[in-house]
Amino acid sequence: MKKRVLTKLAALGLVSAMAASSIVACGSGNSGTPETKPDTPTTAEMEIKAQGDGKGSAEVTVPDSAVASAIQKAQEEAMRTGSQENGIAIQINVAASGNVNSLTVNLPKATQEQIIANKVQTFALALECPDITLSLSLASVQEINRQANADVQFTATRLTNTNLSGKAKAVVGNRPVFRLTATYGNGASTITDFGGGSVTVTLPYKLQPGESAGGVYLVYIDGQGKPQLLMSSSYDPEAEALRGSTTHFSLYAVGYKAPATFSDVKDHWAREDIAFVTARGLMAGTGNGCFSPDGAMTRGMFVTALGRLAGADVKGYKQSSFTDVKANAYYMGYVEWANKNNIVNGTGDGKFSPDQSITREQMATILVNYAKAIGFTLPKVHGENTFADSANISTWAKDAVKSMQMAGVLAGKGNDCFDPQGTATRAEVSATLRRFVELMIDQRTVQGWTQNDAGQWMYYENGKPVKNQTKKVGDESYTFNGYGVTLDYPRKKEYLTYTVQAGDSFWRIAKKHNVSMYTLAEINGKTIYSMIHPGNVLIIPEY
Repeated sequence: MKKRVLTKLAALGLVSAMAASSIVACGSGNSGTPETKPDTPTTAEMEIKAQGDGKGSAEVTVPDSAVASAIQKAQEEAMRTGSQENGIAIQINVAASGNVNSLTVNLPKATQEQIIANKVQTFALALECPDITLSLSLASVQEINRQANADVQFTATRLTNTNLSGKAKAVVGNRPVFRLTATYGNGASTITDFGGGSVTVTLPYKLQPGESAGGVYLVYIDGQGKPQLLMSSSYDPEAEALRGSTTHFSLYAVGYKAPATFSDVKDHWAREDIAFVTARGLMAGTGNGCFSPDGAMTRGMFVTALGRLAGADVKGYKQSSFTDVKANAYYMGYVEWANKNNIVNGTGDGKFSPDQSITREQMATILVNYAKAIGFTLPKVHGENTFADSANISTWAKDAVKSMQMAGVLAGKGNDCFDPQGTATRAEVSATLRRFVELMIDQRTVQGWTQNDAGQWMYYENGKPVKNQTKKVGDESYTFNGYGVTLDYPRKKEYLTYTVQAGDSFWRIAKKHNVSMYTLAEINGKTIYSMIHPGNVLIIPEY
């Protein structure tokens, strides 16, 4: 009843639609529809040992029995958990003794066909020496089997940067370098590409002093020695690992490109996300050394970021289809590209409204359209979450919000609200784009530690956030509240105190100290709507 009254008042212009939305933002969100479950494959692992030659090389053949055993183990676990429809994945851990710099793993033709016949979604080879993991999609195994029609040898060789070109050395420095090959016919023939499939490469790497996680790339070095920074790569500080997706093997390395520095993001919760998008050229600053992380994301900015992410060639677009998009605007070509690919449409009367802010539910819808346009099927890696304010999500956006939430790309905000009509900020978009890229590389990235769109830390296991408990993760214990939020991660160096002044609000204090407003309220046992008065003393978390 309350929502209907407020909506009617908004329609009459007596209160704003935004105000009506925020007033009922955290009401009951039970939709009464059946819950959709994650579709993550069940994974099983087996270990085999490679034999070294005493000269830095080793090799091993993946036995049919090891793959068969792993497949059976995964299938039995999937049956036990009732998730057979999600498929299976297997990982073969390859141990090697001694100082091994080059390891060759032979995958027999019969074993390839066993993987294909059982529809193993991901086949991973985790090599102990040299330390690298190669995860092949089912499509890539099928293509390798088609091309070779024979046993295939995967070789990973750790190299130095000695023979790199000057340009490559400038990007790679002293970071790890690997040559990756897939050959057959006693090494006479090479698998040139994986067709429509891909391989995820995971390299352990510890950040060097002064490095930002957002600036770490997987670098492909072509035949001319030119380094190409892969957009589809991302560094995981928690796992201390770099992951990247590729469609072919060659020379790969860990590279670094220092992100732009901005005066207004140093202590912002999304600082690493901002470093990620700016280092990749997806987004830029707003001038005067600022990024404006809490500023609104416009339609023109957003389609430009998506176009850059897709690597869209927009040189051919010379004229705009919209009356309010000038031919010399930086976003003109990207607007045309997005429109032609049904990612986003105009706003009526021949206009695109490039300077109009996008809302969070609009962002979800545009991202779903983008995924369709690039041929990426959004997985369901998180369990379905009915947000507390789900009743406020527009009917046309409900499916998109659900898809992006279950994909682990769009998170809620404080108190398990989604804030569908809230403006998507530049910081939120930065975090969203990073999550999207990481999801495309490896679905497992959306498990473990993650920040919601208020900058609060949560921990996901098996697609669900840990709630209402104290849990040990690694060597530390963390306490999670009923929304799955912990104030213990990252570990706080200290807590400061602040005495409330006249005219202060949670928003003003949070902005002044560069902390989340929701975190500030929660750590003081309040909500963002609580009254605070001059003389009150608040605890301020310092990172």
